[in-house]
Amino acid sequence: MATTTKRQAKKVLKGVTADQYNTALATYATKDAELAKLNAKIDAEITKIRDKYDEDVATLDVERAEAFDIVQKYCEEQQDQLFSKKRSTETIFGVIGFRTGTPKLKLGKGMNWNKVLDNLKNYLPSYVRVTEEPAKDRLLIDRDTPEVKDNLIKCGIVVDQDERFFIDLKKEATA
Repeated sequence: MATTTKRQAKKVLKGVTADQYNTALATYATKDAELAKLNAKIDAEITKIRDKYDEDVATLDVERAEAFDIVQKYCEEQQDQLFSKKRSTETIFGVIGFRTGTPKLKLGKGMNWNKVLDNLKNYLPSYVRVTEEPAKDRLLIDRDTPEVKDNLIKCGIVVDQDERFFIDLKKEATA
């Protein structure tokens, strides 16, 4: 949390004497050193506080992670009952649910993008860019259209979309 010394830009004063200059420069240097010393003292006290609670924080973090895993596993196993209408459910502690990630194209087994490009030229030529690279963005947009859907596997492409579990706590309810 120590601050670094920065140059200060301010309106230039006129008519400053050499004595005022020397005094002000000495004051500035002294105050900067005092400020650095005070920040070091603050940092040392913060470190002591962190050290004091380090073990408790680590224990709570492990217990929270274990509880998260249990809640996630239960929700995955009961997904049809808990999330039949929506992707999230509100509880007394907060909202739990699943977030669907952004769809992305992944290569099928034994494929590389050069092979995919050759296949796209045969099956989906409109998805090949002039620079001869797969138009991944267009493939993702049109992935559910019959023409694309039927030919993706032939081209060696699989559309993959991650799903992540989450818990949003209501802080006042858990306090």
